[in-house]
Order: sequence, then structure tokens, then C-alpha cells
Amino acid sequence: MAEVSADNSARLPYDQVLVDIVSYVFHYEVISPRAWERAKVALFDALGCAFETLKESREARDLIGPVVEGTIVPNGFRLPGTSLQLDPVKGAFDLGSLIRYLDHSDAFPGAEWGHPSDNIGAILAVADHLSRTTTFPPLTMRTVLQALIKAYEIQGCFQIRNAFNQHGLDHTILVRIASTAVVAHLLGLSQSQTLAALSHAFVDAGPLRSYRQSPNAGPRKGWAAGDACMRAVHLALLAKKGQPGAPTVLTDPKWGLYTSLLHGKEFQLPKPFATWVVESVFFKIHAAEGHAASAVEAALTLARQMRSREPPLDMSIADAINHVRVRTQKPAMIIINKQGSLHNAADRDHCMQYMIAVILLKGSMITSADYSDSSPWATDSRVEVLRRKIELVEDEQFTADYHDDKKRSAANALQATLLGEVMEEVLVEYPMGHPWRDDTAGLVRQKFEDNVNGLFKGRQAEEIIGLAELGVEEFEYMGVKDFMDTMVLAEEKEKEIPPVNDAGLMQHTSHDLAMAEIPPVDDLTTDMPGFTPQQVASLENMMNATIHAALDERLGAKTPKTGTLERAPGDSAVDLNDNDDATPVDPIDESPPAENAPADSLTIEMPGFTEQQVASLERMLNTTVKAALDERLGPRADVGMVNGDSSKDDVDMADESISPRGSLVDHLGVNGVEDGSRFAC
Repeated sequence: MAEVSADNSARLPYDQVLVDIVSYVFHYEVISPRAWERAKVALFDALGCAFETLKESREARDLIGPVVEGTIVPNGFRLPGTSLQLDPVKGAFDLGSLIRYLDHSDAFPGAEWGHPSDNIGAILAVADHLSRTTTFPPLTMRTVLQALIKAYEIQGCFQIRNAFNQHGLDHTILVRIASTAVVAHLLGLSQSQTLAALSHAFVDAGPLRSYRQSPNAGPRKGWAAGDACMRAVHLALLAKKGQPGAPTVLTDPKWGLYTSLLHGKEFQLPKPFATWVVESVFFKIHAAEGHAASAVEAALTLARQMRSREPPLDMSIADAINHVRVRTQKPAMIIINKQGSLHNAADRDHCMQYMIAVILLKGSMITSADYSDSSPWATDSRVEVLRRKIELVEDEQFTADYHDDKKRSAANALQATLLGEVMEEVLVEYPMGHPWRDDTAGLVRQKFEDNVNGLFKGRQAEEIIGLAELGVEEFEYMGVKDFMDTMVLAEEKEKEIPPVNDAGLMQHTSHDLAMAEIPPVDDLTTDMPGFTPQQVASLENMMNATIHAALDERLGAKTPKTGTLERAPGDSAVDLNDNDDATPVDPIDESPPAENAPADSLTIEMPGFTEQQVASLERMLNTTVKAALDERLGPRADVGMVNGDSSKDDVDMADESISPRGSLVDHLGVNGVEDGSRFAC
């Protein structure tokens, strides 16, 4: 009998793969214009897929909503296309499932196959919830797009060389990994906390791929992504509460993932994390599994050729076709090559023979509705007759080109034998939606518009479509809450308007009056020569933050704060000020406000400026705003009356010689570089 040795309980550093992921999430600065543009396209495409699911699938609609019926979560995530207001965990499940359910979302090839947009369920659920609980500074869509870019990159880089399918595991393990990393950063976890959360994403391993393959293919493949999103958010929240991680979850020689599930194989990451994946992702224009996208286009060409024959066919297409040969790639042979009975929509949308047969019979492109149990094609005997005549064979060159970074084709070639005559083969290498096609962006935009118009009506549909038409620079500074509120069904938005309290209209505080006199910086018309639009937007955010903080300090906070405000560490995301902070503040604390509300007490991103410039701006703005308030409201001593006694503490001016107009030029210096510097305000 083999001797059982004791486990070594020595605490070891985190596995390097985890360290690399966290370092990328916290420190990589996205500078590629194409990455930002493609991220915006990906976001709207995913939301369009969710809208399509809400319209087309009763099965999916039955899955969404609170666990306890009727629950409305205060400051909850607003599920797009519905009136639901959910906690971010269930919200991540619901949106992730809606995006993925009809298999019409984007795709990325590799040794493993997957859909990077699966991560958007977790990202938007958390970002929207945060935008409703941390009102200042406002969370913007730039943060969402950055999280999207990084989640896509993490998932896609793993897909290139790591075939989880060969070990019976489903690719949604990568959704859980990528979403956990970026959501932890959104939630304000430290790097060590994020490592802990990420280690648990690997600890969960699985799930098995069995629900995606015959004979067990079923609807779970539609909500598996939502399940991964939900778990990612939950793991990040657990780590935020202090749960420790498993540092050697991959490499432990006895219990690690490499040993336990991958038969000793280690992860291969042939590309450093950057922005390559979001720039290379494939968008599905037609409702077909990604490896069949070119096949359905070829089938449509065949169908039209058959119908234009002279003389016309005097029998049905199903009877006239003797045989259809499909040359395809190896992934299609594994994933969507099926014979025998198809039991549900999930079975049908992963069967290339079904797709081709339906297109040949109907003479038009297959749609999401054609896979449903209620579709006439699902029970049409001619479909089954044709399926048996369609043969898939692997073309090794197609497989090689599929994996070649310089080729990256997704080829299929169809050749039909009609009434004994062999027709010319139809080859499609780069289907609609391929990243190398010039028409991809326009096709995705039209797909989004169609999906919006299928669910929303009139002016609201126009408003949502208008958001997709905004330039990236304008869109990325839109508030997350404002963006998400646009997606609430119009009739539900009207119900949310609170009743007017006439008695309260005349009850103004000095805080209200002061704020009425000082509009937001971006409401003022000011030319800013010498600054980029990104820098101007950063300055607007910073100045608004400083003005609000100074007014709260001088006149009393508009709303009670529920936690401490402190300078964010350089590698930290927005501090959520949860009640478990190191120095919590009682929400009903009525003590006088702190004497100083410096610009570095809240967290604001300042892309476009260096750290040194940000520090100079902090000092300049604190001084300038204090001087302006003294001029407008009188010195601090005049407004600090407590029980009739004047406060003895005057405003401490850091530099009395700095004027409001001159300080910006004096302190900013030359144009900054776009290094994503952050200042905490």
C-alpha cells in the first residue's frame, strides 16, 4: 500500500498566472482607438441580443426576475428592456443569460471556443448598481468599456491555446475568471483581495460541457454564461468581505487544477494581455453558431441558385436534392455535427445540418425563431429528410487557416448534387461580421437597430439607437445610470415620476441656493485651447467634484455620508465606502462637517494627465475654490456660527497669490500624456 504523506501547510505566493491577470486589470492603460471603438460596438451588439431574447424567447423570460417574486431592490440594477430592479448578483445572471440565450452574440475562436460578450452581464450589473449607490463622482461608460476590453482580453487569450473541451470542461469557466477579475476592480477591491476572488474562480473549475453536446444538449447552454456572471459577482463580494484566497490553486502538486483536471498540462498564454481580442472578435450577423456562419451564407447562395434554374424544378427541393457535401473546420465537426432527433431549440441551433436544411427549404436566411419548438420547421418532415442527405467532412486546410493568426478564416464550402447533377461548390471564407470585413460595423449597427425596434417603440427606440450613433469620445463620458435608465421600458419610466409636493417647493436650504448659482462646469461655455477633449472632460469632472465637496464642507452635506472618504491608493479602483471600511461613519452622524474637503478625498479617474499634473491640479483647485467661496459666501469665520459664536478657524490658504484665472496655467504645465492617472477626490 502506498504511503500517504502529510500535506505541506506552508503559505506560498499566488500563482503567476493570477498575478499577471490582476496586474493587467489594475495597471494596463488602454490607448488603442480601435479597441475603444470596437468595445462600444460590442456593448451595443450584446444589448441588442438581450432585446432579441426578450422578444423571441418565453423560455428565457421565465428565468429572469428576483428570486423572491415581487422583490424590488433599492438602488438595484435595472435590467435592460424590462422594469425589473435587481440585486447585482441575480442581475448578472439575468443579463448574461439574455445576451447569450439565442446564440446570436459575438464569438472568438481558438483551441477553445467562447463568447466574450458573456462577461457584459456581470460588468453592467455591477456598474449600474454602483452608479446608483455612489452618486459622486458619477461612474461613466468609459469605466464600463475599459472593463469590457479587459474581460474580452483575459477570456480570449486563454482561448487561443487552452482546450478545456478536451478535458470535458465548458468554456464558461473563462467567463467566471475574466468577470471576477474586472468586477473585483470595479467594486474597489485591493489587488490582494482581487487575487483572492480570482483564485476562487479557478477553485470552482468546471462546469462540465455535457449540456452543450448531444445527447444532453439543452437550454442550460443558454444560461450557462449568466451562471458564470452571477458566480463572478458573488465571489468578488465575498472577497471584499475579507474571505482569503487559495494562492496555489493552479500549481499545487496534489490538489491544484493542473493536476486534478488538466492531466498535468499548464496554461499557455501566447500573447501578453493588451487589447487584441476586442479588436478581433467576430460578430454574428445571422442567427447561426459561429462555426456555421459561413455555411449559412453559402446555403443561401445555393438556395437561390436552385430557385433560378431553367427550366424550374417540378418537384420539392427536398426531393430534388440528392446530396450536400460540406467541407468545414474541425471545431464545427465537434460542436455542430449532428444526426438523429433534435429535442429542443438549444439542440437545433447547434446543428449545422438543420440550419442548411431550413435555408434550402425556405429560400431565405435562418432566424432565431426558426429554432424554437413552435417553429413549423421544428416538426417539418422535409427538414429531417434533408438533414440525412447533408454530410460534413473536415478540411484540414480549413482547420489550419482557422487557427492561423495571419489567416483566421472560418471557412465552409457547400456542394450540392441536384437531380444527379453536381452543382458548383460555394465557398465562403470570411462571413459577415468577420473583423477583417469593412462592412462589419455597419452590419452590426443595423442588427442592433432591428433588435431595438423589435422591443421598444417610437421616441424611446430612436433615443436608444441614437446612443449607438454617438462618437466614442462623447459616449464614454456618459453616466452609467443615465445610460441604463434609457433602457427601461417607456411606460415603466413614467410610473417612476414621484408626486410633486407643493409645500416643499419653497423649502430651500443655503446649500440649494448656492448650488443653483454655480452650474456644473460642463454647462459653461469655455474655450480650452491647448487641451485635448479627453483632458477637458477630465478637468470638468475634477472641478465639479471639487466644487461639490467644498460646498458640502462649507454648508453641510446635501445627503448624509455612509462611510469614510479617503485618498485611493494608486492601484485601487473607486472606493465604495462600505460600512465595513476601517473607519466607518455612522449614517446618522450629525456632527459638524470636517474643516477641509480637499480634492483628493473622493476618487476620480483623470485620463490624459500625469500623476504629477494631477497632484498640481488638486492643490490649485482646492485653493481656487476656497477663494471663490470666500468671495461669494464670506470667509469661513462668518459662516461658522455655532450657538451664536463665530468659529475661530479661518480658511487656510495654501497660496494666497494664486488667482482663480491664473492658477490653471501656472500649475498644469504642458499637455499631459494619456497614462490614465487617477486622483482621489
